[in-house]
Amino acid sequence: MNNSCGCNNACLSGNGFNYISVTTNSGSVSLTECGGGGGEIGFRSYFPTGSLFITAMSYNCATPQIRFNFTGGIAPYSASISRDNNGDSIWSYTNITTTPFDATSIPLGQIYYPAIKDAAGVIVNGSPIYDCATLDLTFKINPLSNTATGDIYYPALPVSGSQNRGTSYTVSGSLNTLVSVSAAATNGSTFKGWSYISGSLSSIFSTDITIQLPLTNTGSIIYALIEKNVISSSFCYYNADPIGTVACDACAVTSTVYMNNNLITGSTNYTNINWYNNESLTTLVSAGYYKLISSTEGIDSPIYQVSAGPTQTKTLVGYCNDTILTC
Repeated sequence: MNNSCGCNNACLSGNGFNYISVTTNSGSVSLTECGGGGGEIGFRSYFPTGSLFITAMSYNCATPQIRFNFTGGIAPYSASISRDNNGDSIWSYTNITTTPFDATSIPLGQIYYPAIKDAAGVIVNGSPIYDCATLDLTFKINPLSNTATGDIYYPALPVSGSQNRGTSYTVSGSLNTLVSVSAAATNGSTFKGWSYISGSLSSIFSTDITIQLPLTNTGSIIYALIEKNVISSSFCYYNADPIGTVACDACAVTSTVYMNNNLITGSTNYTNINWYNNESLTTLVSAGYYKLISSTEGIDSPIYQVSAGPTQTKTLVGYCNDTILTC
């Protein structure tokens, strides 16, 4: 295509030129011929005389019945409303000599893929017909790290009757049915957004926990991206206050403490968030005394008294070289 209006005569002429296919990701596209107006007829005038076109499709879901309106091509024609496992048209209707043609005795409640073929083997595909079928859309939790967890809720939160549907749920309905779902991150995880591509932060189309979409096709999956940023530190663990004892420096028992790094922001430090004994951040550490193991030789590390859950507190009690005051 060489000029601003989108096409030129030289490009759209010549033997064997059968059809133009245009694919869009969203919205609509208007194809405008390069001169003379005339809409659809004007656009078709740039094709070789006698080119095969589907001019209109209509259907009756109750019967069911599909009507093909087409023009051009070489008789007899064949028609198809379904495809095989390879995506190729199944030509169930043959020796068609007139237009319009009604395809009857077709399977009920399916997606139909109309196509016309003429005697010369020229094939023109119409747009899929979703109106008669039950469509579905799957929503799935997509952890970006091994410890991230979350659930799908349908109907959406906080609608009355909303239910936890687990990590994957498929919603079904008729064409253009509005579907609302929510994603809830759990166990200290963070919801990042919704994407049509698994594991892709760059393809997020919404960061709202709740989304509403119409059913327009079937078999699609939308991913709720969930992330958990877990950090860990090593501590010496004591059942009783070790200050002033030989055990304080000995560090007989070490413990790995896990924390949610997403919660450490601004003035919030690691002493103001929960400490866990597992990477999935589901079990709080045992009550006791914890001394941070320093990576720098000769630097004394603080000792914290940690209370039992469910409300966990951490109190700085001192250092191993502190002197116990007696009266």
